[in-house]
Amino acid sequence: QTGLPRYDALVPTPPSRTILFMPTWRLYFSPKLWSEETEAQPPFAGSDYQRFMQEFFASPRLHALLERHDYRLQFMPHYNMREHLADLGAESDRVAVLDGAAANIQDVMRGCDLFLTDHSSVHFDIAYLGTPLIYSHFDDRDYRAGHALASWFDHERDGFGPVVYDLEST
Repeated sequence: QTGLPRYDALVPTPPSRTILFMPTWRLYFSPKLWSEETEAQPPFAGSDYQRFMQEFFASPRLHALLERHDYRLQFMPHYNMREHLADLGAESDRVAVLDGAAANIQDVMRGCDLFLTDHSSVHFDIAYLGTPLIYSHFDDRDYRAGHALASWFDHERDGFGPVVYDLEST
């Protein structure tokens, strides 16, 4: 019906008091898939990406806000980042770590009331649903230098929600 069949099932659901966090992967943390290059990849440990994720999920402010407003946070790491992020958020009953390979991603997206991402292209699906979203560019300099150059779609100029750059703003 829309010309993009994957959008045909994207119809909003009743409010669920759920925030969905779907960050995307980083080329520089994944094994080289399409090249013979053997240059060393930067370590995930100690990276801005790792630091943000750990501080985000350990944030007393986040947990207090979830509790106070009776929200749940669902975290779906990109499959290329699962091995690095699988243990995050496991200590809270208000945070669920989802497996993108096991979950119906469209159902998860349809069921959220707020979407949080960094650069994931599924923000288009969320915008189509009319769900509010926030772009958290927590490691923007590293992302631009090692994963992708500036896109034709600029989140600040063309995006569907605010762009923030640090933990506090997120």
